[in-house]
Amino acid sequence: ESAEQSPFNEVLRLPPEHSLVIEQGGEPRLSCYWSPQQLPELNLPNDSDYSEKFSKLLLDATLRRTDPRVQVGVELSGGLDSPSVICAAQQAASTIGAKPLHAFSHVLEEKDRGRVKPFLDEQAISEDVCRFLSGITYHPVSTSTKDLCQSIDEFYQLEGVPHVHTYSLHCDILLQCAKEQGVKIMLSGAGGNQAASHTAGNIFTELAHRGDLRTLWQEARLQTDNNKFHLGKLIIRSFLSAHFPRFNCLLHKYFASKSLARIWHLQSQIMQSSFAAQQLIDTRIKSRWDYEPIYRTVASQEALLLAAPIFVSRLEHTWLAGARFGIEYRYPLLDRRLIEFILATPAKQKHKNGIGRYLMRTFLGEHGPEGIAWRTVNKAASLTIPSVYSQLKTSRENLVAQVESMRAVPAITSRINLKLVLDIINKIDDTVEQVNAYEQLMLKKALLIAPFLKEHGTAL
Repeated sequence: ESAEQSPFNEVLRLPPEHSLVIEQGGEPRLSCYWSPQQLPELNLPNDSDYSEKFSKLLLDATLRRTDPRVQVGVELSGGLDSPSVICAAQQAASTIGAKPLHAFSHVLEEKDRGRVKPFLDEQAISEDVCRFLSGITYHPVSTSTKDLCQSIDEFYQLEGVPHVHTYSLHCDILLQCAKEQGVKIMLSGAGGNQAASHTAGNIFTELAHRGDLRTLWQEARLQTDNNKFHLGKLIIRSFLSAHFPRFNCLLHKYFASKSLARIWHLQSQIMQSSFAAQQLIDTRIKSRWDYEPIYRTVASQEALLLAAPIFVSRLEHTWLAGARFGIEYRYPLLDRRLIEFILATPAKQKHKNGIGRYLMRTFLGEHGPEGIAWRTVNKAASLTIPSVYSQLKTSRENLVAQVESMRAVPAITSRINLKLVLDIINKIDDTVEQVNAYEQLMLKKALLIAPFLKEHGTAL
């Protein structure tokens, strides 16, 4: 929640874009070496110039993170970011004579595909990307053979404390596979959602704030397929966000709470009420809508997302997970020059013809499968969603036994709703047609925090 907050009392972390300066005889001080602040808007002669510049910067950013002396791997999902990175990496490898690339994806067993609601299985998309590029060795990785209880034990040995980013809990099989292939550098598409392929969904607020009514009308019609109800709703919300942000915030909080809050309140429900109150769960849920509607420009939202503590924490823990296997993560989409270009690019170049992520889609359409680049289905899974489900399913009997043993630990029963935990575990069964991925994620968090409560609960 705070850029300087860490899991430990009286221990602070460096905030994003800062270094710690210690001089003889002086007090330690923070020094900001860079900040993704909104830059003067870039005006290029032609619309195509923005796509060409983006392509050049992404290819160069990937080239500079590729080393011909070692084996390079790429994490591949079915979104837009990692397929774009692997396309750029393939071109970089060809340019510098690097070894053929290896791609790695978390996947579900074939019998479980299509069962994790509301996410779509992405293996077919990843395979299509590798087939299009040719020469890439593809490794679909399933964690169905590993018990989650064992993974949690290993997680605590590595990390020491529970936290929101649990990539190292599920990625060990993938990273072990990469290590066996000799991979030393792993390219990742992380950071794309923050800037390079940010959806630019609040372009309508920016256009309303600028008074560009013609473009607002055109984009809104395309975005809503000219549906009068949704068109009117989008136009009204855009003007409220632009000119009455606090009032719009109240409306947004009310309507969003009717749908999204069901997901977020799972986190509250899986905890006992007193512990949920102590952790300020309801306050955090509500605060989610306190800041989103006040972004009046796309660039201002991107700048804040890049510096968000939760994103920085994710990079730290991913690095830790890779280091365990001698693998260094590198992020082409977080290249400073690429980010500065994105922040300076006009919003209407990022969201065009009713389509978001426009620059990234253009790049992928030119260098990869065009059908994947311009698809509009937006419920692709995150990289580790399949692993969460596979491990929960494999570990079902052990998890039930472990949860039953927790009933004898007051530090756990006073804080975790074990009945709800067991109910969710019992839903993970071959006879269930679809399982809810959000319930699985909340279950995982409860299982992860339980050992910590058992050891340290009396001190909380």
